[in-house]
Amino acid sequence: MDESVTDPRSFGGSTIGNAFGQWLQTAREWIGAWNGMPQSYLTRRLHPYMDGIFRKDGKWVRIGIGSGEMPTFIPGQPLVRPPELLGAFDAASAGIQLPLQHRMWSTARGHLILADYRSCTIDSCCAAEVALSNAVVETMKRDRGLSDRKAKDFVVSAHGVVDVFRLYLAACGSVVSEGQVKSQLAGPRNRAAHEGDELTKSEAEASLHSAKELIAEATPIQTPSQIRKQARWALH
Repeated sequence: MDESVTDPRSFGGSTIGNAFGQWLQTAREWIGAWNGMPQSYLTRRLHPYMDGIFRKDGKWVRIGIGSGEMPTFIPGQPLVRPPELLGAFDAASAGIQLPLQHRMWSTARGHLILADYRSCTIDSCCAAEVALSNAVVETMKRDRGLSDRKAKDFVVSAHGVVDVFRLYLAACGSVVSEGQVKSQLAGPRNRAAHEGDELTKSEAEASLHSAKELIAEATPIQTPSQIRKQARWALH
């Protein structure tokens, strides 16, 4: 934080609150990635807040209808273990952000819980594509000696998750097949994004599962102990 918050002539309460909010958001993202469950309150909006009147027994009666937000309860949600909690706090203190592909997968998971199957599938596919692209870039830099810019330009030439997967398959190999990528990620994603199709829960679950497989293989999430070690280096 800016040290001006301690100036007695100014009020730094909002600055401190914003800083702590950002810190807590980072910690929650790591916790959610490690235990696989949302770390924020999820609601499903059914209808807007409304005021209205209707005629009953010859008289006009005023009525009010609530906002229609339905809370989503998740039974059996695992509690965070102490190593994960400490790892998440250290990551937040050191400013280590959860990688984008893991954040996007967590968002897709939230969409599935809220029965938004189109958004779940689109975000799952995007998360997988980011993970595959990152893995190809790192492999090209390490094994071919390309600069970061040239490696990224090489990946940018690919179009869509299937093309990126082919590059990844050639560079790293995979237990996931191209057919699985086409049928469970690219195909449903294109139908949802380009054709506006409504997808089923089973299609969204398959996309989420395939994305998780590819992300875990291509860019596995760091363990709490690895994060704590990285945070110590960053803070000292």
